[in-house]
Amino acid sequence: MFRRFTISVGNLIATLAYVLSLIGIIIVGLLAIATYDPLLGLGIIVGGVLLLVLIFYGLFLFIDMREQLVAINTKLNKTENKENC
Repeated sequence: MFRRFTISVGNLIATLAYVLSLIGIIIVGLLAIATYDPLLGLGIIVGGVLLLVLIFYGLFLFIDMREQLVAINTKLNKTENKENC
């Protein structure tokens, strides 16, 4: 029970960090458009969003891989325990 709570809180934290980072990228890009060069601001927005998506996709991919490996390990341990009895 505590494990599921920890996973859900971790997922919430990661999602919150994703959304706040996305908002930050857009704000910085808009400020760059207003104060410097519009192409620079557009590059910040497009490049930042692309990089952010790739980073968090990788993070969620590793989290999902870990969960799948834990599930496989649990199944293997149950099978091993049945064979030893």
